[in-house]
Amino acid sequence: TFTIIDSVRPKNGILFDGHDLQILPNGHFVVLGIENVTMNLSSYNYFNGNNSAGSVTATVKCGVIQEQDAAKNVVFEWHCKDHYSFSAVAPYFLASPTNVDWTHLNAVEYDTDGNYLLSVRHFNEITKIKRSDSSVMWRLGGNANQFTFTNDAQQFKGQHDIRRIANGNITLFDNGRSNPLHAATAKEYQLNETGLTANLLWSYT
Repeated sequence: TFTIIDSVRPKNGILFDGHDLQILPNGHFVVLGIENVTMNLSSYNYFNGNNSAGSVTATVKCGVIQEQDAAKNVVFEWHCKDHYSFSAVAPYFLASPTNVDWTHLNAVEYDTDGNYLLSVRHFNEITKIKRSDSSVMWRLGGNANQFTFTNDAQQFKGQHDIRRIANGNITLFDNGRSNPLHAATAKEYQLNETGLTANLLWSYT
């Protein structure tokens, strides 16, 4: 009948980002959101594909994770702007120096230990976030990578769909890029989260 049974959207003035929505076993909802923040990016020569400087008053789209309980009360909120340096972004994702799609979150995963895995596409990065205090536990891939990739020197670019699977490994879709060629590939990694190593166990290009 196309009758709406329920709906969920970010609160606290956060705009909805439709990339992902997770419903947790306890009935909570996890949504991705966007907030527009004015930043002075004149010291970052990342734009227009020719190292142009950013605007002094750039409007920057910054990602947000928001968890709501079953009654839609916000119980956890995490803002990218409070935890990342602007320089974490990969410049090849940036065009306009005035309207900047900075983080481009596209997946969030509630991990088996109760923390969050976040796919930050424009950083080429997976971040693990400690839910209890919002601290960054580790960063996999991208400019701020903390892991040794034992057998995958190319790592991943523009990734989507970070998931923890039943055997304890993580899977993601390495979106790749066309120039220079980095082929799109499904990947499964075994992570040592203490020793900070990433071992590519399986891939399909």
